[in-house]
Amino acid sequence: MEDAIVADLQQYLAEPTAERFMNLRAAVAESPGYAPYSSNLERGWELFEEGQFEEAKSFLLSVLPNWILNPGIHKMLSFAWHKLGEEETAQYEFALAMAMVNGILSTGDGTKAQPYLVLHTKDEYDLLEYLGKRSVEQSVVEHGEEYYDRQTCGDGSEIWFDVTVPLAHL
Repeated sequence: MEDAIVADLQQYLAEPTAERFMNLRAAVAESPGYAPYSSNLERGWELFEEGQFEEAKSFLLSVLPNWILNPGIHKMLSFAWHKLGEEETAQYEFALAMAMVNGILSTGDGTKAQPYLVLHTKDEYDLLEYLGKRSVEQSVVEHGEEYYDRQTCGDGSEIWFDVTVPLAHL
């Protein structure tokens, strides 16, 4: 993982403010390995289903630099560490998952006026899960040079995400 990302991650974890999360987010988005539309996390689930927890852990750690802000990868790693009997590391990874949820929550309030900032579409679904919401429709909304995902939820609410940065990498 790049030194800038590691340094920003350490600063964010030491003082979890919106500003520090945004610094970390910028470092990840500017890194050469940032691939916003990668779907490689599915391989982790496949390995779990096969009971290959050591392989799943190794695989997830190998793709972590791209997914460092994603709550889901940290939950997956927590599960892998748990299955391998490493409870302290499992708890640490779960704490990282919650730190990433809180970081995303610190970027806005989910309204059209103040959408959450994400680096992957999967971040949206992880946050919706945390909020107890279920998406029934996702639509991209363009507003000038900015792009948003509007997630319409089963309860009729809408949660907005700014996806300008990920779309710029297409």
